[in-house]
Amino acid sequence: MKKPEVSQNLTRFNQFLDLLQNSEKKHRTVEYYASQLCMSPKYLTVICKKNSKKTANEWITEYTVADIIHYLQNTNMTIKEIADKVGFPNTSFFGKYVKEHLGCTPIEYRYK
Repeated sequence: MKKPEVSQNLTRFNQFLDLLQNSEKKHRTVEYYASQLCMSPKYLTVICKKNSKKTANEWITEYTVADIIHYLQNTNMTIKEIADKVGFPNTSFFGKYVKEHLGCTPIEYRYK
Protein backbone atom coordinates (compact mmCIF):
# COMPACT_ATOMS: atom_id res chain seq x y z
CA MET A 1 0.00 0.00 0.00
CA LYS A 2 1.32 3.43 -0.92
CA LYS A 3 1.92 6.00 1.74
CA PRO A 4 -0.58 8.89 1.52
CA GLU A 5 2.28 11.36 0.96
CA VAL A 6 3.61 9.38 -2.03
CA SER A 7 0.13 9.15 -3.52
CA GLN A 8 -0.46 12.89 -2.99
CA ASN A 9 2.90 13.71 -4.59
CA LEU A 10 2.00 11.61 -7.64
CA THR A 11 -1.40 13.30 -7.86
CA ARG A 12 0.21 16.76 -7.69
CA PHE A 13 2.80 15.72 -10.29
CA ASN A 14 0.03 14.53 -12.63
CA GLN A 15 -1.86 17.80 -12.08
CA PHE A 16 1.28 19.66 -13.14
CA LEU A 17 1.61 17.56 -16.32
CA ASP A 18 -2.09 18.07 -17.12
CA LEU A 19 -1.70 21.81 -16.67
CA LEU A 20 1.39 21.81 -18.89
CA GLN A 21 -0.32 19.80 -21.58
CA ASN A 22 -3.67 21.58 -21.55
CA SER A 23 -2.71 25.23 -21.08
CA GLU A 24 -3.98 27.22 -24.05
CA LYS A 25 -1.02 29.58 -23.79
CA LYS A 26 2.24 28.09 -22.57
CA HIS A 27 4.26 29.61 -19.77
CA ARG A 28 7.92 28.86 -19.31
CA THR A 29 8.41 29.49 -15.61
CA VAL A 30 8.18 27.05 -12.76
CA GLU A 31 6.75 29.91 -10.69
CA TYR A 32 3.69 30.18 -12.96
CA TYR A 33 2.78 26.49 -12.71
CA ALA A 34 3.55 26.35 -8.99
CA SER A 35 1.23 29.30 -8.34
CA GLN A 36 -1.52 27.63 -10.40
CA LEU A 37 -1.15 24.54 -8.20
CA CYS A 38 -0.92 26.55 -4.96
CA MET A 39 2.58 25.41 -4.05
CA SER A 40 6.08 26.81 -4.03
CA PRO A 41 8.31 26.45 -7.09
CA LYS A 42 10.79 24.50 -4.96
CA TYR A 43 8.12 22.03 -3.84
CA LEU A 44 6.92 21.54 -7.44
CA THR A 45 10.48 20.75 -8.51
CA VAL A 46 10.89 18.30 -5.61
CA ILE A 47 7.67 16.51 -6.61
CA CYS A 48 8.81 16.33 -10.24
CA LYS A 49 12.22 14.94 -9.29
CA LYS A 50 10.67 12.30 -7.00
CA ASN A 51 8.21 11.14 -9.64
CA SER A 52 10.21 11.43 -12.83
CA LYS A 53 13.89 12.18 -12.18
CA LYS A 54 13.36 15.44 -14.13
CA THR A 55 12.98 18.94 -12.75
CA ALA A 56 9.85 21.02 -13.34
CA ASN A 57 11.91 23.22 -15.64
CA GLU A 58 13.00 20.22 -17.71
CA TRP A 59 9.34 19.22 -18.12
CA ILE A 60 8.39 22.76 -19.14
CA THR A 61 11.20 22.82 -21.71
CA GLU A 62 10.22 19.40 -23.07
CA TYR A 63 6.59 20.41 -23.55
CA THR A 64 7.53 23.81 -24.99
CA VAL A 65 9.91 22.28 -27.55
CA ALA A 66 7.33 19.62 -28.49
CA ASP A 67 4.72 22.34 -29.04
CA ILE A 68 7.13 24.41 -31.13
CA ILE A 69 7.93 21.39 -33.32
CA HIS A 70 4.23 20.63 -33.72
CA TYR A 71 3.32 24.19 -34.71
CA LEU A 72 6.26 24.53 -37.12
CA GLN A 73 5.58 21.20 -38.84
CA ASN A 74 1.78 20.98 -38.78
CA THR A 75 0.37 24.50 -39.04
CA ASN A 76 0.56 27.53 -41.26
CA MET A 77 0.89 29.82 -38.24
CA THR A 78 3.44 32.60 -38.62
CA ILE A 79 6.57 32.55 -36.50
CA LYS A 80 5.12 35.46 -34.51
CA GLU A 81 1.86 33.56 -33.90
CA ILE A 82 3.78 30.51 -32.71
CA ALA A 83 6.01 32.64 -30.47
CA ASP A 84 2.89 34.20 -28.90
CA LYS A 85 1.17 30.82 -28.50
CA VAL A 86 4.11 29.28 -26.65
CA GLY A 87 4.61 32.32 -24.45
CA PHE A 88 7.57 34.23 -25.89
CA PRO A 89 7.59 38.02 -25.63
CA ASN A 90 9.00 38.49 -29.14
CA THR A 91 10.26 36.59 -32.19
CA SER A 92 13.90 37.40 -31.45
CA PHE A 93 13.82 35.61 -28.11
CA PHE A 94 11.78 32.80 -29.67
CA GLY A 95 14.34 32.38 -32.46
CA LYS A 96 17.21 32.15 -29.98
CA TYR A 97 15.31 29.56 -27.92
CA VAL A 98 14.56 27.43 -31.00
CA LYS A 99 18.16 27.64 -32.19
CA GLU A 100 19.40 26.61 -28.75
CA HIS A 101 17.05 23.63 -28.48
CA LEU A 102 16.65 22.51 -32.10
CA GLY A 103 19.95 23.65 -33.61
CA CYS A 104 18.47 25.92 -36.27
CA THR A 105 16.13 28.87 -36.72
CA PRO A 106 12.35 28.36 -36.71
CA ILE A 107 12.17 28.95 -40.49
CA GLU A 108 14.99 26.47 -41.14
CA TYR A 109 13.26 23.89 -38.95
CA ARG A 110 9.92 24.42 -40.69
CA TYR A 111 11.43 23.69 -44.12
CA LYS A 112 13.66 20.77 -43.15
